[in-house]
Amino acid sequence: MNNPKDKTQNMPSEEMLLNMIPVIQQLVEEFTRNTKNQGSVVLFVGSTGSGKSTTFNFLSGGEFKLDHNEELELKNPSNIFSKMNAGAISVTKEPNFFYNKNNNHLIIDFPGFLDTNGDFDQLLIELLFNKIVSLGALKVIYVINNPQNTLQNRGADLQEFIRQMDNPKINLILNCYMAKWPDDKLRNKIKEDLESVKSIEKDKPNLISLIDKILVKRRAAHQEDLDIFFSDEQRNIFWNEIEELTKTQIKPRKIPKSQIISQYILSKATTIIQQYGKSLTYIFNSDEHHQDEKYDSQLHQQLVQFQSLLNNQNNYSPSQWFLNFIQICEVLTQDKHKSSSNDFLKIFQYFEQFAQFIDGYQQLENINQLAQQNLESVQKLFNSRIEYQEKIKKAEEEKRRAEEEKRQAEEDKRKAEEEKRRAEEDKRKAEEEKRQAEEDKRKTEIENLKIQHQVEIEKMKQETVRLQMENLEKEKQQMILKHDLEQKNLRLQIENANNSANLMNYQSRQNCGSHLASRNCKPKKKDKNGKPAKTGKKTTSKTTQQKQNQATKRKLK
Repeated sequence: MNNPKDKTQNMPSEEMLLNMIPVIQQLVEEFTRNTKNQGSVVLFVGSTGSGKSTTFNFLSGGEFKLDHNEELELKNPSNIFSKMNAGAISVTKEPNFFYNKNNNHLIIDFPGFLDTNGDFDQLLIELLFNKIVSLGALKVIYVINNPQNTLQNRGADLQEFIRQMDNPKINLILNCYMAKWPDDKLRNKIKEDLESVKSIEKDKPNLISLIDKILVKRRAAHQEDLDIFFSDEQRNIFWNEIEELTKTQIKPRKIPKSQIISQYILSKATTIIQQYGKSLTYIFNSDEHHQDEKYDSQLHQQLVQFQSLLNNQNNYSPSQWFLNFIQICEVLTQDKHKSSSNDFLKIFQYFEQFAQFIDGYQQLENINQLAQQNLESVQKLFNSRIEYQEKIKKAEEEKRRAEEEKRQAEEDKRKAEEEKRRAEEDKRKAEEEKRQAEEDKRKTEIENLKIQHQVEIEKMKQETVRLQMENLEKEKQQMILKHDLEQKNLRLQIENANNSANLMNYQSRQNCGSHLASRNCKPKKKDKNGKPAKTGKKTTSKTTQQKQNQATKRKLK
């Protein structure tokens, strides 16, 4: 790739491109916001002075009046309406949007594609147009200022527009019609005119085959016409006709004069690359003969990344490649020669989304080759530094490996000594455990003997208690037997005493009878009261017997 020449003619300023970015972004965001309901998009296009803005304002609800030149003007101008101008200079430099919520239609008044406001305004319009049509199918209406019964200029502007759009199917509005023909008659005549127009390019369809529907909007030359042609009834009819139009998909196209963007980006990128080339050469030449340089893994990695980036091994997009290039160069130069490239990067990154529409942008696809050509000396320096860094790395790795081997040998020796010490410690622990086990065994045996002795003593105590209990039981039994015998003897004594008493009583009675009989029954002695007197002997006998009985009872108890 040859280095681009320094072109100052028609070269856009950085400020101009920066100002273009927020305008496009704002308009795209507004378009996206108005199409969030997924309704229909209607695009009004056409040359300057065709009446696009008047048509847009009428559909947006605008009310009109005639000025002193009998030209239409808005009764109540507002920001929602497009500016109108009957001249050849466009006053609509940016699209205007109106969303009709009743039928879910978004209409866009698009600036003319052949306007005379300058290359940069036209470039903005073209970029925005391509952005909008790339978002989906829409209804395209080309507005023609056609006051007569025939097609003006044989539709040259229309034919050029369709050719630029890669021959899409579109609709026409015949605006400002002033003749008296009915709409259908005018449509048929215009169709004949379109059919007679041959395609500029061979093997391309004729103009008539690319026109879907033709709408007619008449010019209001007087107040009476204004009241009729721009009434609410006509507005509703116009909307109904637009609702019936068919959507079409338009292919984005290459934008005329868009090479000024690619030329600017290429020129600016080349300048920045060359500036960094000088900075890198200066820095690394001054460091080339440092013999005490140590291996720097970060520097080595950055140099390798730089070389890899020049070959674009990761297939970065042009703007992403350049961003990475700037970042790694800023690190390598340690910000000593930092380039003021933020604005340029912003431009580069933003316009990359329009790469397929911008002429000459394909040259930026190989921006890494441009960098290679401008940085040959830097590449040689970097290759030399990479080789030197790799040698240092290898030497340091060998030194590190030797030190590691020495350290490993010392570590192995230390581990061996540690293993030996651990083995001796394990042996000592084993002997200590054995001694402890024997001591525990001896203690256990002694404890078992003590327990056994205690058990024997306990058994002896239990046996002694058992024998004592048996002896007590025997003594108890003996006492019971003795007690039983004593009671038995007492009972026998009582019985004997009773028997003796009975016998004595019996004998006494017998003796008494005998004495009475022998004494002829001597009268008994009477006491002083005349009662028989008791004898002293019998009283004594009875008293003695009672005492014996009481003593016997006490013994029994």
